[in-house]
Amino acid sequence: MEVSYRHAALFLRHAVLASRTVQHTRCLCSSRSISTVKLACDTYGKRTNNTSPLVILHGLFGSKQNWHTIGRNLSRKIDRQIIAIDIRNHGESEHSDVMDYPSMAADVAATMKEEGVERGILIGHSMGGKVAMTLALQEAGLVEKLIIVDTTPTTSAGKQVFPKIIEGMNNVKFHTEWTLSKTRSEADKTLLKTIPDLGVRQFILTNLVEDDNGWFSWRVNINAIQANLEQIWSFPQFKHVSYHGDTLFLGGSKSPYISESHYPEIKRLFPKALVTHIPDCGHWVHSEKPKEFMEAVTDFIRK
Repeated sequence: MEVSYRHAALFLRHAVLASRTVQHTRCLCSSRSISTVKLACDTYGKRTNNTSPLVILHGLFGSKQNWHTIGRNLSRKIDRQIIAIDIRNHGESEHSDVMDYPSMAADVAATMKEEGVERGILIGHSMGGKVAMTLALQEAGLVEKLIIVDTTPTTSAGKQVFPKIIEGMNNVKFHTEWTLSKTRSEADKTLLKTIPDLGVRQFILTNLVEDDNGWFSWRVNINAIQANLEQIWSFPQFKHVSYHGDTLFLGGSKSPYISESHYPEIKRLFPKALVTHIPDCGHWVHSEKPKEFMEAVTDFIRK
């Protein structure tokens, strides 16, 4: 697919002139110490000495598992190691009552260091994109390039959807005598009352797990997510700081998450940013258009 970059002239007008890379971070949470939690990750492909790995960060209610096919195929396509990470309170990673972006970014930085990654290409979808942007603004030396999928460094569009998702998940009742398929079917019926979109329900149901004793549960920390929703759909206030590495904002043409109104803030924080939209695609760009998504990512990394 040929990817066309839109509104280049508008971007140039909003470009922020700067001559130095980021040295300090000032954000809403900079006055407190940050405690990290251990994150789970999956790797695809082998790491070579002359290429940085690509680190994938999923969105809200997602997991590294959602990126299995993309991670495996992308590793072969770009001949780099892929590291897919579960963000705190998701997947197999540890839970925490704290869920702000500086903390989540610090988790990723610690995980990269544990994995021996001195510098990586970060790709983040939705909430994961905000984690990636925060990390680039906090520790630019860890980030070679930045790929942000259908989100911006602003308050997210469609935030009214998240409380409905949480309401539906909290309404689901689990019974030990049910099979996994029966539990999924009944959970889907309950979720339908607050989540009419089948695709979203199927995505949420990927969080349904069964333990060794036959107990069913949601693997995400719903209580922490609900308590931190305001922070999750907003973005930290960074002042007098920007990330000067190559950055791609990749949106879906049918999604409202990246629009022209966001361009001034994008360019203030990421002066070298390019924006493109994949046609006929919504918020879950990588799952709706995986071929076009991988082509756009590959082109950007190789350039």
